[in-house]
Amino acid sequence: MRPVGDYTNRKGKKYYYSPEQRQADLDWCLEAVKRYQIDFEGGMSEEHARGKLPFDYRQHFVVSLNLRTLLHFLDLRFKKDAQLEIQKLCELMWPHLETWVPEVAAWYQTTRMGKARLSP
Repeated sequence: MRPVGDYTNRKGKKYYYSPEQRQADLDWCLEAVKRYQIDFEGGMSEEHARGKLPFDYRQHFVVSLNLRTLLHFLDLRFKKDAQLEIQKLCELMWPHLETWVPEVAAWYQTTRMGKARLSP
């Protein structure tokens, strides 16, 4: 949680994050953790229960992969039991692989996609 203070967003808008706002956010986080605990103790998996927890994420990032590492990434994350968010990322990356190396993408789709085989 960010500290109390003055901030400027990327568009230059200034704002003040007050002690009251911070406390309200902390209270909300505590309530979310309690809800997580109830669901987890009720048998829900960690991956599903954590959807109730607050989180921050980067809004912009760059990934660099060569063909071998991309296929390895897809082997690990483009399978039915992977987290939904990472499956969606793989779905978004897939058309780029098909455009970049269509023959390899076709081979991968028929022989490896979704089978969680690790690439060499």
